[in-house]
Amino acid sequence: MADPGRTFRTPEGRYLVEFLPEGGEFGTLKQLLDDLYSEDVLGTTRLLESLRWDMPTELEEVARRWRDGRLRDLGFPDLEEALAFYARPARPSSSPSPSPSPSPSPSTSLSLRPPPDSLLESSVSRLQGEARDRAEEGLIYALNAALVASGTSMDEPEDVRAALADARATLSLGLETLSGGAPDRAAAALAERPIREIFQAGLVDPYRLQSRARRIAQSARLPQAQNVTLLDPPLSDVVDALQRKRPVWPDPSAPRSRRALASLAEVSAADRLLDEAESVVVLLRALGLSPAELGPRAEAAGVAPTALRASDAVRALALQRLRGQTELALGAQAGPLPEGFARALDEVLRTARPEPGEADPSLAVPRLRDQVLKSSG
Repeated sequence: MADPGRTFRTPEGRYLVEFLPEGGEFGTLKQLLDDLYSEDVLGTTRLLESLRWDMPTELEEVARRWRDGRLRDLGFPDLEEALAFYARPARPSSSPSPSPSPSPSPSTSLSLRPPPDSLLESSVSRLQGEARDRAEEGLIYALNAALVASGTSMDEPEDVRAALADARATLSLGLETLSGGAPDRAAAALAERPIREIFQAGLVDPYRLQSRARRIAQSARLPQAQNVTLLDPPLSDVVDALQRKRPVWPDPSAPRSRRALASLAEVSAADRLLDEAESVVVLLRALGLSPAELGPRAEAAGVAPTALRASDAVRALALQRLRGQTELALGAQAGPLPEGFARALDEVLRTARPEPGEADPSLAVPRLRDQVLKSSG
């Protein structure tokens, strides 16, 4: 028998609604029915009748459509449309090519400056009247699409803030890609182009970098390893971040933080670091330390495939040649360097000769040399 304290008799006396304990808060549900009856008696009666006789799947579909409609009225697309924002786009043919950035010598840490003021905000500020209203409406829709596509919980303010920041970064990169960085041309693109086209333009380079990072990761992984590569940080961090489903970038201004690429300058920096990562793989191969060759040696030495780094392998090779040993001591612990180690290391690195058509291994030498010496100091 129903608990009279958890039931509701409808005003026309036709139904007795029982509120189950697992159904939710009794007071809230009762107030909802009171409000529905006060607004539309006939409609609420039909709703209760459908709850009695309609199939659950049909009710769920109707509820989903009603929810999607309400969300669309508030500027939120459905999941399928939101995911379409992240579809892999073709490279825009009308975009001007940015001037190439100079390639500085690799350093031992990521020394990028924080991104400049967003081209997105600069573009919006140049628009007036209806053009600005349309642009802002499109931006809100794109940001909402990013929240829907990422599945971000609105109960987690930090996650929401991060998802919105990534979406703004992608839009800014898209505008820069389409305009070559010219603020007036970016404003014109924002006013005239569909917002999804701008968003996808901001994914062209990140998806290209993602493909590069995945190829590099596969070539730099021991046969026994599932995900971890031989690369040392920060190259390993860059490759790991870029090969994700949604490519991100290790933020140099916030350690252990990753965010979407926000400018062509960051794209160029990512390309340079991937060039260096490719060079590490070529260097190891030229020294007879390719992943295929290191795998069995690491297993024989009891070194986990996730624990071995390129700097460890190069250090072991330099020690082997310095001491005249026949075996590569991969399992040896780092310790004080023997006399002449730096000279032996430089000789090892000089002997690396790549196969024709391969990347230049010298790009990897400065950082890798510093890492070997620091890990052995």
